[in-house]
Amino acid sequence: MEGVEPTEVFVLASLVAVAAQIGARRLRLPAIVPWLLSGMLLGPYGLHLLHLEQVRPALHTLIELGLAVILFEGGLNLNLKALRQQGWVVGRLLIVGPIATMLVGGALMHAWGGADWPIALLFGALVSVGGPTVIIPIVRQTRMDRTLRHILSGEAMLIDALGAILAIVMLQWT
Repeated sequence: MEGVEPTEVFVLASLVAVAAQIGARRLRLPAIVPWLLSGMLLGPYGLHLLHLEQVRPALHTLIELGLAVILFEGGLNLNLKALRQQGWVVGRLLIVGPIATMLVGGALMHAWGGADWPIALLFGALVSVGGPTVIIPIVRQTRMDRTLRHILSGEAMLIDALGAILAIVMLQWT
């Protein structure tokens, strides 16, 4: 798609994201799976409909909008009582997990995807979020100990906020 305006990219990405979300619900998949596949399909390694240079002007707006939704939803669902009970375990998961994922994911995107370091680390920050959209459906469908359920749910809610902060920091660097 030559000469694509940022607004057109924003609208296309929004429509694809909504369609992927609907498909995920019908197929009972975590939404992140069709979102990722949609990006791959539309990108330079799929149908070549969008390229990073075309998406870059709309990228900041798309990411900021997505982060706002993630943080709002996380705040609505955070169970503070359960979090206080398992705070130390959740805290350790939050310190090590996202930073390691951001660094490893960023390094892999740089090495294998050919992205510049700022974009690669932004990618790493974004994939460090394994929050409610992935974890909560798994927790609901699996029988597990109540303590483990609270730990996973608490970490899932807070990882979004931490991932959002990492993504904002990396976004400012790009």
